[in-house]
Amino acid sequence: MTQLMTAICLAICLALLVLASEAWVASVSPLRRRCQPSARESHQYRREHWQHVILLASNSPPDVETESASVSGDLLEDLDAPAGIGGAEFFGGSTEKQEFYDPVAEAKAGEELEASGTLDRFSITASKAFDSEATAAFAKLLQEAINGVMSASASASSTSFAYALNLVWETPLIKTKSNHQPLQELQAAKEFYRQIHVAVTGGRAIPGAAAGTFKYELRWEISLLWPIFWEPRILLTGSSRFIVKGNGNETEKRMIITKQTDMLDDSDLLASMTSQWLPRFWDVYHIGMTPVCELSPKLPSSSRKSSFLPKSYELLDLPPRWYVQASLDDLWDRNDGTASTIPNHAFATAIKTMGPQKQDYTPCSPIQISISNSKQQTNRVISWLIPVAVETLAANMNLLLPGPDPEMMQEAMPQSTYVYVPERRVATVPYAGPSPQDEEIAAVRKRLYEQVVVQDGYKPKLDADGRPVFFFWQETVKACYTTDGLGMAVYEWRPQFTNPCRVGLELEYD
Repeated sequence: MTQLMTAICLAICLALLVLASEAWVASVSPLRRRCQPSARESHQYRREHWQHVILLASNSPPDVETESASVSGDLLEDLDAPAGIGGAEFFGGSTEKQEFYDPVAEAKAGEELEASGTLDRFSITASKAFDSEATAAFAKLLQEAINGVMSASASASSTSFAYALNLVWETPLIKTKSNHQPLQELQAAKEFYRQIHVAVTGGRAIPGAAAGTFKYELRWEISLLWPIFWEPRILLTGSSRFIVKGNGNETEKRMIITKQTDMLDDSDLLASMTSQWLPRFWDVYHIGMTPVCELSPKLPSSSRKSSFLPKSYELLDLPPRWYVQASLDDLWDRNDGTASTIPNHAFATAIKTMGPQKQDYTPCSPIQISISNSKQQTNRVISWLIPVAVETLAANMNLLLPGPDPEMMQEAMPQSTYVYVPERRVATVPYAGPSPQDEEIAAVRKRLYEQVVVQDGYKPKLDADGRPVFFFWQETVKACYTTDGLGMAVYEWRPQFTNPCRVGLELEYD
C-alpha cells in the first residue's frame, strides 16, 4: 500500500514538473529593511529598496561595489510600484537565484547581528510554560535525557533521572516489541527518520499524588522528516502524564519514573500523519526552494455546534506553542504595508542558503499578525506571532533573543521576545490577501463576528478595552529557523483566487 501511494505521489510530482520547471521564491534576509517606502520618500530610496529585495533573495547582504551592476534596469522603470516577489509567479526561477548569489556576501551574512541576551524557557519567571520550579526542573531533566539520545556526542545517562525497570508505558505512538522505554524507542526511531527533534515545551503538577511520589503533565512536540524523496515534515503535538518517585533534592537525589501515559492532541494519528505526509500543492509548485514547511496544528474544535448546513468559517482549537513575539508602533500609512513583512528586530540570526557554508533550516507557518488600537496607546500597534521550530526548542534551554535593528526608528518602540501561548480557540475565514492592512478586511471581520457571535452564540475573547480580538494568518510566509533561532523569511507567490490567507477571531476557551 505504501509503495502504491508513493508511486501515485511521484506521478503527480512528475506531471507538474513536466508542465514547467522550478519556481523562485524571494527569500528575505533579516538584514533587509522591512518597512515599505511611502510616497513621501524619494525615488532614490525606492531604487535602493528594490536592490535590497533582489540582492537578498539568497539571504546575503548587498555588496556596495556590485549592487548597481546586479540589478536589471527594467526593475527601476516604475519607481512608484511596490517591491513585489520577483520571479515567483511562474516556474523557472532557479537561474535567477543562482545569478544573484554572491559568495563573499554570503560568507559574511549575519556577522553584524548582535543578540540582546537569552531567555531561559524553563524559568517560571521568564515564561508561563511551567507552573512551578519543581515541574520545570523535572521537564529540564527529561529534555536533557532526550537530547542525550538524539545527539551522538552526548550521553543519555543521568545521575538525577531514570525510568523504572518495571515502567508502565501507555502510548498511542508506535512501539516496537523490543523497546520497553520511551528513550530506547526514540533511539530506534532515529535510525528510521532522516531527522527527528523532540522538545518538552511546558507542564504542570497534578495534585493528589501518593506519599513519596509526584505527578506531572508535560507538553511536548515531535518533528519528523520522513525518509522519502520529497522529505515531508510531520509535526505531532501532545502531552504525557508521569508518576515519579523522588524529587531530585538532597535526600532523594534520583527521580524514578514508574508510569508514563502519552496523549496526542489529534487523536487520529493516521489521519494527522497522512495529511502532512502527502505532497502539498504549493510545496510542489515551489519545489526545491525551501524544505517542506512545519505547519502549526489546527484541530477541529470540540465545541463545534452541529448544523445541517456547512458553515462559512472554521472553528479551530490550537494547542499551546512557543512563538517569537515581535511588535512595533505603526507610524506609517496603511499603504506602506508595514504589517506585511516580518520586522528586522524579530530575527536572532542569519541563514546561509547557498555555497560551501550552506545551512539546513526548518520553515514554519503560518505567521499571525494583529493590529490593536487601544485607548491607552497613541498609535496602532502591530504584533507578530511566529511559531518556533521544534528543532530550535529542542536544541536550546536558553533561547537567543534578537538584537535591536539599527535602521528602525526608536519612536516605533520595536520589541521582540519569546512567549508561550496556551491553548486557544479561534474562528477563521479564507481571505485573498495579501496584506493584513487591506481596507476590505474591516468588512470581512464584521461578517465573521456576525456569523460566529451573533448567529451561533460563541463568546468572543475581548481586549482590555472590551473589544473583540481579530487577527490575520499569513500562510504565504515561511519563517525559517536554525538551531540558533529565526534567521530568514520566505515569501511565496500565490494567486489571490486561492484565498491564501485567513482572517480570524479569538474566542473564549472553555
